[in-house]
Amino acid sequence: MNNYILIILAFFYYSNSYAQEENCPEPKKKAIKYLESARLAASNQKKSLLMEAIKIDPNYLEAYDELATIADREAENAFNKGEAGGLKNSTALRISYWKKIVEILKQILRIIL
Repeated sequence: MNNYILIILAFFYYSNSYAQEENCPEPKKKAIKYLESARLAASNQKKSLLMEAIKIDPNYLEAYDELATIADREAENAFNKGEAGGLKNSTALRISYWKKIVEILKQILRIIL
């Protein structure tokens, strides 16, 4: 009997998560291409490709995540070199990208719920 209850609960859990995926907004195809190009590009080109992706789709979560990762690496490099100004700027950028990510996630949650 307990096995049947677990199977039923698992069914409802997974069917609910599938329904939520259908409600999530899909990024624009051109923005996806820019993100994919940025992932394969040389490090000096990544940022500009990601900025193009968010110009096309201002709510492209993955692009902001990649930009936050780049800003994190830049902050770490500035810290290791003892560059206070670079560390401050990179940290501020990283925080702004994470704020945008939180804003996008709030919008997605409103759509799903």
